[in-house]
Amino acid sequence: MASFENNFTYPKFITDNNVTSDWKKISNILMKLPQKERNSIIEEVYINERIEGSLATQFNLETPYRRTDAISILFYNGLLTIDKEEYGIMHYVIPNYVIKNIYWEYLRIMYEQEYTLSLDLTEMGDIFVQMASEGKISLLVEEVGKIMEPLRNHDYQNFHESNLKMIVISILSLNKIFIIDSEKEVSTGRVDLLLTKYDPYDSKYQFYLNLSTSS
Repeated sequence: MASFENNFTYPKFITDNNVTSDWKKISNILMKLPQKERNSIIEEVYINERIEGSLATQFNLETPYRRTDAISILFYNGLLTIDKEEYGIMHYVIPNYVIKNIYWEYLRIMYEQEYTLSLDLTEMGDIFVQMASEGKISLLVEEVGKIMEPLRNHDYQNFHESNLKMIVISILSLNKIFIIDSEKEVSTGRVDLLLTKYDPYDSKYQFYLNLSTSS
């Protein structure tokens, strides 16, 4: 069972919606890696919104394609930016909220293809309306349960909290009412997901969600 906590409050975050998403660019950069390494990169970027690695300055087509190469190409394509450097190790972060949405779109489509899911905004609208107008997440929990069922049958032994978090973000990323932050520091500590109001929409509530796969 997934457990959730929700509460109100946190400052707003300003976004720029003038950039067109291109999830295929991420797919093309990562597809040459073994699946385990590809998933590792996406999970770090998706869950923690940051990743560490070296910066490749030259690429040799005759040598194996490495994790460092993929991360560096994500950086050169503006899909990551360098937050700081320590002893030759780069600390990369997602540049802005628009790029976050590109990663979310990529992973959502990967989930849909792998598990034959359909995450459609027209089918999820009631979830976001309930959250914004009633401050409740019962429809969100219900939808997560529906998605987890085939995953449980497929490979539940390898299902971790990070997988649950990716499912929840995949659903929430379809909304235009809330801005989503992962692993955010707040006055009470770090929260898994923080949902703050986006100015054009009149949500009565904001949320933090702490996720757990324990029963």
